Amino acid sequence: MGSSSAASSNNDGLPDLKTITYRGGIVTFRIPTSWIEEYDKEGCGVFYEDVEDSGTLRVNIFTSKAPDHLGGNLAVKALQSIRKAENHPIEELDNGKAIMRYSEPAEEDGVSLLVTYWIIAIPVAPNHVRFADFSYTISEFARSDPRVTKDKKLLDHEFRNAVFD
Repeated sequence: MGSSSAASSNNDGLPDLKTITYRGGIVTFRIPTSWIEEYDKEGCGVFYEDVEDSGTLRVNIFTSKAPDHLGGNLAVKALQSIRKAENHPIEELDNGKAIMRYSEPAEEDGVSLLVTYWIIAIPVAPNHVRFADFSYTISEFARSDPRVTKDKKLLDHEFRNAVFD
């Protein structure tokens, strides 16, 4: 489902990163080399650091036919059609892509969680749109942990610069 390769060390304060080539290159992005990489039966990528209270990144891709009435600026309009979009800003990216980022509380087995989503819409010729759905889940009490803040900043940068095929 995916593959990774290590990136070289850098001097800009960022951790060493490895490249994830997800689903044969539909999307390529980077995560810290220390993170574990797994894939579930449905092909969803799961990435996390094997330390207590680590966040968990999940990645999923889906493609759908774009409604004919959307016309130009397809990625932005496709994101606007998502129910969650009414309360969250959508930002245009390069090459016709658009991103929507938001966080919301969740609960699992009695544990309060905070999930941050990055949903990227990518036009696919002639009349489809692909969505890259990235989610990063942490426990509610870890939300102010500097490591989590650093991870979310890194992920935001990497998702905005992901390469889509």
